[in-house]
Amino acid sequence: MPRRRPRTLSRRPGRLRMGCRWQRRNTTTWSKRCDPGTTVSKRSTRRKYKTAGENPRPFCIFIPVLQMIAILISALVLCVAPAQAMQASLAELASEHRRLLQTIEDQTPQTPYIVINTHDNQLLLRQGDAVLRQATCATGSGRKLEGDKRWHRWTFDTPKGRFAIARKVADPLWIRPTWDFIENAEEIPVFAEDRRRFQYGVLGEYALYFLKDFMIHGTLFEVNLGKSITHGCVRVGGEDLQYFYETVELGWPVFIY
Repeated sequence: MPRRRPRTLSRRPGRLRMGCRWQRRNTTTWSKRCDPGTTVSKRSTRRKYKTAGENPRPFCIFIPVLQMIAILISALVLCVAPAQAMQASLAELASEHRRLLQTIEDQTPQTPYIVINTHDNQLLLRQGDAVLRQATCATGSGRKLEGDKRWHRWTFDTPKGRFAIARKVADPLWIRPTWDFIENAEEIPVFAEDRRRFQYGVLGEYALYFLKDFMIHGTLFEVNLGKSITHGCVRVGGEDLQYFYETVELGWPVFIY
């Protein structure tokens, strides 16, 4: 039986298969020896370096340092970028604020103007920041109505936007629209000159038109003021209506929201 050489050297780092060991061949070379009967017979040689100056991978020791530097740079960028974005956003907001102020200044009427709040059902006559007259009104209900024909479709909303007083009428005549006949289950007149279409006194004593079919007028039922109940027009009480008729001039702006 052959005599085995005693192990006097430390093993090379790494895993060896069963029956294998590292054996020094000379001062700089190691060889992997396997016992007879094992499946590994391939030899491999590796160089062992005794000093740090002979290390073939000196760059490896700097990898953690470089990773730390990269992390610090990333953190710095993440801190600086939001600050720059915030400064740009603030500058943009300031510019937009100045533009809006200039727009408001350009569009502020030089004359008194009417403001109608359809949510709170309030009508104000203003001049600048001063309120000359405030009145409770009634505005569009938003209700929908459909007739037998496909073009008989209505939504009773008060129009929103900027308008102007187009004309003022005393003792206005109301020309009943088609939807009024449908609501009251009445026969719709064929001719526009039919006398059933014309009624006096329904709109109150005065009417201030800001669109062709929309106006500020009176009402027979002042108990409903403050409600969203009309077919789109703006109703006010008798005293307020007389004041607006006598005070408001043609061309004065009307803001409805």
